[in-house]
Amino acid sequence: VMLDSPSASVVVVSWGPPQMPNGIILEYSVELERYEDGSEVDRQEVDGNTFVVEFDDSQNIVGKIPYNLTIFARNSAGEGQSVELIHFTVESTSPPPPSGVRVSRSTDGRSMTVSWTRLTIVEARSFVTYIVTFEEPNSRRK
Repeated sequence: VMLDSPSASVVVVSWGPPQMPNGIILEYSVELERYEDGSEVDRQEVDGNTFVVEFDDSQNIVGKIPYNLTIFARNSAGEGQSVELIHFTVESTSPPPPSGVRVSRSTDGRSMTVSWTRLTIVEARSFVTYIVTFEEPNSRRK
């Protein structure tokens, strides 16, 4: 399953057929829900030969918030196992800087630990990687 947001109000979902379909796929069901409260935004059902669905602002897609996406195939025996993902629409601003930064030095003075307050998934606006750098201070010891 691949997800893309070419703009803040569009989510494009694409997938390939199951490797072992266990029968002829009659249709796929793709459901989009708001991450925070689980409210359904839209559900689209497409035939078994279609492998892409687009959700857009006509389905109330709002930029910069996370969505849960669930997709499953259906054959004559019923629904298959679902795939669930979390997706963010396009974010045009950076996440906030870390807060509550704490630095502690080891007792032997050879290492240090840097920690900060964890962001919620909504505050982070996606999966965030922090880069921690260390610069040796200029020291003029005699």
